[in-house]
Amino acid sequence: MILFRAFLEGTSFQVQTLPGQAFEKGLPISVEDIKITAPLADLVKFPLGTVFIASGYDFPEPDHLHMRKENVVALTYEKNAFPLSGAEANPLVDYLMDYMIDHTDEDWCGIDNAKELSEKFVPFGYTIDWDAKFALPAEGEEVTGATNLKRTIAAKYPCPKREDIGFHINPELWFLLVRNVIRGENIMLMGDTGTGE
Repeated sequence: MILFRAFLEGTSFQVQTLPGQAFEKGLPISVEDIKITAPLADLVKFPLGTVFIASGYDFPEPDHLHMRKENVVALTYEKNAFPLSGAEANPLVDYLMDYMIDHTDEDWCGIDNAKELSEKFVPFGYTIDWDAKFALPAEGEEVTGATNLKRTIAAKYPCPKREDIGFHINPELWFLLVRNVIRGENIMLMGDTGTGE
């Protein structure tokens, strides 16, 4: 699956994938160098900034990604949900929720925004077990995948904010610290006196 948005460049209507998705890892070239096409006649019916998902796509050429018309669905626009049929809601919205949880650097993403938006998909048959999504591994259980552990830590132990504690903590460093505490691993902090280690 691929999340993407439509945008205007001059007088041209174009599509662009959202950054940091799994499909990018298998590409022979950078996603910025790939021509991306989609059923534009259907996309223009939605406001600019709408987030779409393509559950089906092709690579007609190595540097050309094409979203198939029958597999493109509008998901959200400015914290509003577009109607979905019950059968398709869960996998599509799950992908969107995972993206929002994992991409806290974007202002429309993050756990709180994902939870708020997920409620708007409930009338269309969407269900999610947030406790299961953020469950910490049981004692002695092997953690599979850093992404799931990052989600769990972000949900249960959010990175403190400057306005709360008076100084900045790098979210990646925070994740490593909390992860090591959960795993019972030693941590060695180094730095000059007064730098907040």
